[in-house]
Amino acid sequence: MIVPQVGGAKNSDGDHITADQVINGGPSVLYDAVMLLTTAEGAKQLAEIPKAKDFISDAHAHMKYIGFTDEATALIEAAGLKEQSDDGWLNLAKIPSAEFITTLGNLRYWKR
Repeated sequence: MIVPQVGGAKNSDGDHITADQVINGGPSVLYDAVMLLTTAEGAKQLAEIPKAKDFISDAHAHMKYIGFTDEATALIEAAGLKEQSDDGWLNLAKIPSAEFITTLGNLRYWKR
């Protein structure tokens, strides 16, 4: 999990989740795929952080699969990627988790 600040994050149940990286210390090049799991308010906050937008833009440019939820829209728009989404962008509300995991086995969305 990558977060905007040291200390982790709280999930929707209020439980604390320890982070593996801080957004300005772990570029997307270190990861095989990206999942944007945030609340709508969290996405708005991330949209104000240049490194968060760079993280998503770089993941897209490196042809990584990007899983997202509709709540992440503000961040996707702020990164300038709303109109650039393709079949490598996987809406997690519309596909079963097993299909998402199987798709990641392709490593990259090479058609991008």
